[in-house]
Amino acid sequence: MAKKISTAEEGCENDAYYIPHHYLLKPTSTTTKLRVVFDGSAVTSNGVALNHVLRKGPAVQRELFSILLSSRSFRYVITADIPKMYRQIRVMSPDTRFQRILWRYCVEDPIEVDLRIDIIYLSSNDVTQRVNEFPEAARVLEQNTYVDDIIAGENDLQRASQLQSDLEKILAKACLGAHKWCSNSKKVLQNIAKEDRGYKLDVIDTNLSIPVKTLGVVWNSDEDWYSFDVSCSQYEANTRRKILSEVGKIYDVLGLVGPVKTLSKLILQLCLKGR
Repeated sequence: MAKKISTAEEGCENDAYYIPHHYLLKPTSTTTKLRVVFDGSAVTSNGVALNHVLRKGPAVQRELFSILLSSRSFRYVITADIPKMYRQIRVMSPDTRFQRILWRYCVEDPIEVDLRIDIIYLSSNDVTQRVNEFPEAARVLEQNTYVDDIIAGENDLQRASQLQSDLEKILAKACLGAHKWCSNSKKVLQNIAKEDRGYKLDVIDTNLSIPVKTLGVVWNSDEDWYSFDVSCSQYEANTRRKILSEVGKIYDVLGLVGPVKTLSKLILQLCLKGR
């Protein structure tokens, strides 16, 4: 969310930061194929970027490895995504001057200065109330959520369905939401609207196995297994740089295809020795 500011407001503050932005195309996305990316690492004329001066706090979420590994311990797994999470979080007013952008909706329009004022404030009483009302869902959001991706599970089907319902409710109470719901149980998904599922098919009545991405890993939710694309691109000449690029394409947080990556690295090592 952004708010247009007047020319008078624009010039009344000496210290401000204009965030460069560009578009990112992702044709494989099921929801947002085009999104705007804001570059807080862009260096200004004085050699400083916004990210350079922001205070880096402690990590408050579990490591990606631990979240993925713990999800494999459940019989019924649930995944979801919190849509536009950062756009629903409001920044304190004194800090908005460091999130200015230059924007126009059409090339014929004049360029205007906007303030990004994207954090809905919840009092401590509100937070405590939600935790007491949905304790298991609150635990999942704290321990089994990586940024805006949720991956959790239960060993009992009824409890898994209840967990999914509670997650929806607690997020709604926080003025957030959840979509791209997936599960390795069709019964867990049967009460979820089709448009909120991870793929645009009626998974209750189809026998198709459709892989989805969860935390960067391709997961076949119907058959409950992970898959990896280790196919290599075709080049006229295999240079060291291209081989290194191919090795880097294999995203394997859990180390499940370590032997494949090891062989690739050995090939790269031979190339370096023969230089």
